[in-house]
Amino acid sequence: MENEICPILIGYSDQTPQPNPKEVEAIKWIDWNDWLNEIKSHPHHYSPWCIEETQIISTKTSLF
Repeated sequence: MENEICPILIGYSDQTPQPNPKEVEAIKWIDWNDWLNEIKSHPHHYSPWCIEETQIISTKTSLF
């Protein structure tokens, strides 16, 4: 079992995602600004590459 957060995926849909329960144990929806605060407050909870990807994505204002 892995216990980490991996790549951040951004997408738009009018359907609710249905992850495969054999592949995904849990998901959580979080507001982008709340996510930025979360990784700043608790960086030890997340992998270094997750933090790095978040920082890269946060500079891409055209995504939001």
